[in-house]
Amino acid sequence: MRDATVHGPVVQGGNVWVLFVSGRGPLLVLATVMALLAAVGTYLVLDRGAAPEPTLTAHYTLGDDAFEGNMVLDRPLGATGIPASVLGCEATWSWMHGQGGMDVGTAHLVVEATGGGDRTVAIHGVRATVVGTPQDPPAGTAAYCPPQGVGSAVALGIDLDSDDRVALIADSMGAVSYAPFFTGKYLYLEDRKPEVVNLSVLATRKSYEFVLTVDGTVDGERRTWTLQDGDRPFRVTGVRLGMTTSLRAQAEGWATEYGRQVGTPARCNPCSDGREQIPGTSVAGASKEQAPPPPVLVTRPATPVPPLVVLPKDPESVALAWVIAGNSIDVRRGDTGPTSVVPRMKPYMTKGMAARGESEGGADQVDNPVWPPEVTERKGWSVVTSAEAAPPTGGRVPPGERTEETVRLRVASEVAYHTDDGWSQTIRGQFSGTVTLRRQPDGSYLVDDYGP
Repeated sequence: MRDATVHGPVVQGGNVWVLFVSGRGPLLVLATVMALLAAVGTYLVLDRGAAPEPTLTAHYTLGDDAFEGNMVLDRPLGATGIPASVLGCEATWSWMHGQGGMDVGTAHLVVEATGGGDRTVAIHGVRATVVGTPQDPPAGTAAYCPPQGVGSAVALGIDLDSDDRVALIADSMGAVSYAPFFTGKYLYLEDRKPEVVNLSVLATRKSYEFVLTVDGTVDGERRTWTLQDGDRPFRVTGVRLGMTTSLRAQAEGWATEYGRQVGTPARCNPCSDGREQIPGTSVAGASKEQAPPPPVLVTRPATPVPPLVVLPKDPESVALAWVIAGNSIDVRRGDTGPTSVVPRMKPYMTKGMAARGESEGGADQVDNPVWPPEVTERKGWSVVTSAEAAPPTGGRVPPGERTEETVRLRVASEVAYHTDDGWSQTIRGQFSGTVTLRRQPDGSYLVDDYGP
């Protein structure tokens, strides 16, 4: 019979003897164990293993189509700059994250927590800890995906702009209240049944890196878990004020927009899901609506045409620049009529188009009136408050870099007119029509025609 080594837990008089078994002598092992038990007059305790530890993880998400996806890349990106293999909002959001992009205004996270065996595990609080020094929101290209559904998981929110970055009550669409969630309540975790929490982390003023700190108890003992994005902190950028260019997902493709930056966090007080008000969300003195947008520009701009980032090979970008240049005027600087704005539109037009504009009274007119007479009389100015370039209804933007010779886009703009004495007028649809662009030998596009 071969030799054997005996191992295993044996208890005697409060002491534990550790015995293990190896080798090929089962009879010798059994005889040895039985002899030991008989000699010490005690019993064998079977080790069932330690109870598993609770597990907590967190990752970025767009949720279950209930949340807006607002992202930003720190470089220019046209409507055709998204690869052909990237289809849909969630895929675009994931692709932009992979390119180093960040969520704008709100970072949507999913926290999954699972209990440990038959232990009693409770979550008492969730808070965000900022890592490093907050930065100003970066310049770049924002993309926006609208929500499509309604969430069903537990919803929490955290406001990074606040001095007290604790979990707040939120609704299933990601709007965050001003009321703390963990006030006289806990989240209890079950074994092998994850508790899923949709967490909306808000940022308006600055861009932040942060980790999540979860406080809880396991069988009454205090525990703290720190959650981050793999081996690095989570990130979210604040909202850039002022006018900028962004992309918006729509059925026909990506529309290119010029206006106020997307991503302003949604706040609610009280909050509701459907027609049911969420208890505990009415806070005295808190705003019942989300923060109002910045006021409309009322001081005369430094230049008639605002700074624009134009991608020559992206027709949507060129069309937007063309319409913004044509609707940005300043009478005090010499703009006296539609023809006077043609020179600043020339970089975005073919030579033939520029010549027709100068002879026909301006390339910015499509069955729309000339600017209001008060602007000329009082030497006022205009500001394009919003503009959009998108494929015609039923069309679709081919993904990747453009190759077709002719591109037609529908373009619309909103213009606000001002004078120094306080008079103002906003005209929606100042330009609303179809722009035709022609591809040039170098692959760039220029506006060549327009119509209703």
